[in-house]
Amino acid sequence: MRAACAALLVAVGLLAFGPVAAADPTEGEQIGRYRVTRSGDGIEVAVPRDHGLGLALAAGGAALGALGAGLVAAGRRGAGIAALVVGVGLVAMGTLAAFGTTRVRASRAELVREGFGGREQRWPRDAIAAVEVARRGASAEDFKRASARPWDVRLRAADGRRLPVRFALGSEADARALAAALADALGLPAPARAGAAAEG
Repeated sequence: MRAACAALLVAVGLLAFGPVAAADPTEGEQIGRYRVTRSGDGIEVAVPRDHGLGLALAAGGAALGALGAGLVAAGRRGAGIAALVVGVGLVAMGTLAAFGTTRVRASRAELVREGFGGREQRWPRDAIAAVEVARRGASAEDFKRASARPWDVRLRAADGRRLPVRFALGSEADARALAAALADALGLPAPARAGAAAEG
């Protein structure tokens, strides 16, 4: 019962806070779905928060938690506890989707990828060889979705491997604009025009 109440309180708080957070002005330049802002001697690239999806997940989790509490009260402890656990998990996922974001900071010193919970991955600038723009082959899903993002901006390490940092965009112009901003921040040449994406 306490877990369901906590889930409901979190969801209600998100619903109340969401419109205010969404209305906050955000500085920087929008390139495709990414927000690019100057940060110290480099740039920061962030995916805008999806408030609508996050709040819907949180509300759904709260409702499922309340259902679980009702099942427990009716004597169906197994199903009730399972629903409570899933409900709390959905509330947590919704919170991350609404207010969490992945950020990448690029400068002449290093590249930093910050994920949910503040976990960071770092690469020194000397370990990065190039910023690349490539078009992925079209998939069946791309034809079904109007919001397909077939253009990738990727970073290549000095040893030839790709770094686990990728930006997906809907147009070549946006991909090249973001790649140019990253290359400039890292002190690398802007990617040259290329044909279809290479595998790897």
